[in-house]
Amino acid sequence: MSGLAFQAMRPFEVSEEHPLYTVIDGMLCSKDGKTLIAGYCPKPNEAVTIPEGIEIIGEGAFHKSLLGEIIMPDSVREIRASAFDGCTALTKITFSEQLETIGERAFAACSVKNLILPPGLQAVGPKAFYFAGIRWLEFTGETATIGESAFENCASLESVHFHEGLREIERYAFDNTPKLEIVSLPDSLRKLDIYAFGYSYENEEAKAFTMIIGSQLKEVNAQSFVGLNITAFEVSAENPYLSSRDGLLMDHAGRTLIAVPRLTEGTVTVPDGTYKFGYRAFAYCPLVEDILIPASVKCMNRAFEESAFALTRIPTIHVEAGSAAEKWAIERGWPYTVEP
Repeated sequence: MSGLAFQAMRPFEVSEEHPLYTVIDGMLCSKDGKTLIAGYCPKPNEAVTIPEGIEIIGEGAFHKSLLGEIIMPDSVREIRASAFDGCTALTKITFSEQLETIGERAFAACSVKNLILPPGLQAVGPKAFYFAGIRWLEFTGETATIGESAFENCASLESVHFHEGLREIERYAFDNTPKLEIVSLPDSLRKLDIYAFGYSYENEEAKAFTMIIGSQLKEVNAQSFVGLNITAFEVSAENPYLSSRDGLLMDHAGRTLIAVPRLTEGTVTVPDGTYKFGYRAFAYCPLVEDILIPASVKCMNRAFEESAFALTRIPTIHVEAGSAAEKWAIERGWPYTVEP
C-alpha cells in the first residue's frame, strides 16, 4: 500500500488484530513497525518526528502534507519515491545519519533553504529535490550517485559542496539553476553526464571561475557544463583520460578538443596536434568570434559544424593553405581566411 492513497487529516486507527498494519504516533505503519506507510501532521507548519525503529519511509507517505519540519531517527535507511513530494511548507529536514537512499521526487517542491545531506547517503534519486527552494547544499559523505534531474529547477541554489566519493552526476542533475556559481568537482568523480549543469543562461552576473577536474573523470563533453560561467579548464596531471591546454578541455592525448570554456571571448586558438572536435565543443560560447585551426585537424566533422552553428554568431575560421579545414570551409561556404 502507498501513502499516496491517503490525505491524513487526523490520526490513523487500525484494529490490533489487523495482520498487516499498525499505528504508531498516529501514523500508519507496517505490522513490524519498520515501514511508515502514511504519515500524519496534526497542524499546518508543525514539526513531525518519525517514530523510532522506522527503517523505510514509504512511497507518498507525506505527499502534499503541510508539515513544516521533519525529524528522522537514525533507524531510517530509505526514503522512497514521493515521500514528501509537494510539501511546500517543509523548511527544515533532520536526516537520519544512517540514511542510504533518497527516492525519486522524494522532496520535490519542498521549501528547505539549507540542505545538509548525511554521510551515509549513497544515492540521490531522479528529481529527488526537483523545484525545491534550496539555496545552499552540502554533501557530507561518499554519496556515489546524483540522479537525473535531482536538483533541476532549484532556482535559488547558489552553492554546492561535494564530497570525495562521488562517482556520477547524471544528466540534468543541476539543470536550470541560474544562481549557481562556483562548482568544484571532487577528485573521485568519473562521469559528468550531458546537461549536468545545464541551461542556466540567466546567470550572467554569477562569478566566473576555473573549472578544476580531478584524476578520475572520464565521461564528459561540452554539454556537461552548459550553464556555468567557466573561464578555463584545469585538469589534474594524474587524469589518464583528459587534459587541459591553454584552458581548453582536451582528451589525454590532446587529439580531441572536447570543450571550450563558456566565457571565452574573441579568438580561440586550437592547439597544434588536435585532430578533431568533440560534439558541440564550441556550442555554448556566445563570445567566440574567430577560431584558429591548425593543419593537424583532419576531421572537420558534424561535431564542429553543429557546435559552430549553435553560437550567437558564425565565427570566422583561420586556416592553413591546403589544409582539411580550408577544404571544408570552401565546400560549406563558411567564412574563412588563410593564414600565412
